[in-house]
Amino acid sequence: MTGNPTEWVPRKLERVIPYACWHTTLRCNMRPRCRWCYAPKSGPEVRGREMVAVGGRLARCCERVSLMGGEPLLNPDTLPVARMMRSAGCGLSLVTNGTLLTPDIVAELARVLDRMSVSVDAVDQAVATACRGSAYDIARVICGVGLVAQAGIPLKINTLASSLNADHLPEIGRLLESLRRPVDWKLAEPAETAFTERGDIVPIRLERTDFLEIAADLASRFPSLSVRTVLHDGIGDYVLVMPDGDLFIPSVNGSRPIGNVAHENPQDFLARWGWDPSGNAELFKGRAARRAAPETGCGE
Repeated sequence: MTGNPTEWVPRKLERVIPYACWHTTLRCNMRPRCRWCYAPKSGPEVRGREMVAVGGRLARCCERVSLMGGEPLLNPDTLPVARMMRSAGCGLSLVTNGTLLTPDIVAELARVLDRMSVSVDAVDQAVATACRGSAYDIARVICGVGLVAQAGIPLKINTLASSLNADHLPEIGRLLESLRRPVDWKLAEPAETAFTERGDIVPIRLERTDFLEIAADLASRFPSLSVRTVLHDGIGDYVLVMPDGDLFIPSVNGSRPIGNVAHENPQDFLARWGWDPSGNAELFKGRAARRAAPETGCGE
């Protein structure tokens, strides 16, 4: 990575955004794609000074940023920029499919992250392949999860609970219990449909009542785990940032672009859009008020 981070980090921004999800790349190593993924596999990817510019802005205007993808570890500048953002005082987490975690990478991440989220949708390889394709090497993912636990990084496991893996979720619970570390286990609803190997579209989402009953059963069976649910619909308490800095605010009708953090002070375009960070309860629901209820949106 080129460029001096201190040259790009703005010094006079206020942290007006509580939580942002920054897609540091749209590339993903799951091929052809995870069954339920409708995300584009290509798009703007920034490196070097451009990426430092986006990360520097986010570090100064966000209380916390989640580094996401695609697969964020495919971008070799994700880790250097994360170090820069951490040095600026920004809270950081990272969301990964877990297939690229190595001892060296985990050791580096342990220095900068407040939390790491790893996607685990099955323990059995056949079920994992049904969910995410043959590139999803679940043995490698499980090894990576163990490395994260050993490194002492606070760990969250993301599981999309669907008709593809509903009968196998207790196996994930037993795996997480075996870590003997505190683990947050997020059970999320996927989109309604998924792709088959041939490219056909089939329904996979469980009935809402079934989904919530499964989550309640898992919470009862694995009391040492912190199990929570995330519903597919609704408004989240975060903003989305694309690799090049385009910023979106999720809503029930999609995402609305409102500006670019690399080219403009976020305080300015948020003000023009009419957002009051201290009082817009509809857009940014307080996490504390929603602890006991299922969460909505994607987040980390």
